[in-house]
Amino acid sequence: MLRHVVRTPILGLIVALMFPTTLSAAQDKSYAGIWVGSYRSDDGGSGKVSYTLSKDDKGGWRGTISYGNDDGYRTAELKALRIADGKFSAKIESPDGDAEIAIEGTFQGDKFEGTYKISPKGSTEVVDKGTWSAGRVPTKP
Repeated sequence: MLRHVVRTPILGLIVALMFPTTLSAAQDKSYAGIWVGSYRSDDGGSGKVSYTLSKDDKGGWRGTISYGNDDGYRTAELKALRIADGKFSAKIESPDGDAEIAIEGTFQGDKFEGTYKISPKGSTEVVDKGTWSAGRVPTKP
């Protein structure tokens, strides 16, 4: 009887410790893919944005962002990319290398949205900021 009483809590603990790992892996899969939408800066500018997110062989996140407007489009590698618990953060460098763009967001099902801030490289001064929103592009079965 004592063995049964001791075994039950231990088994429960093992299951509880395994479940978050399984849930986390399932959530990770839901973040990977292509997300397409638009952005709007606080000064009124707007354009299109897309994210491509995936996991590398070591389980780390990697991704790219494509953004632009009628003046042209650019693609950049997402640096310092972090995705955890439904939250996203990354940085990219401006095409001329003079500014850094900090991007933050949250995943909510098939919706992905957040904010961005542009600062001169090496400065904390924000020279432009705005919001963005994207939806998941369905994958073919």
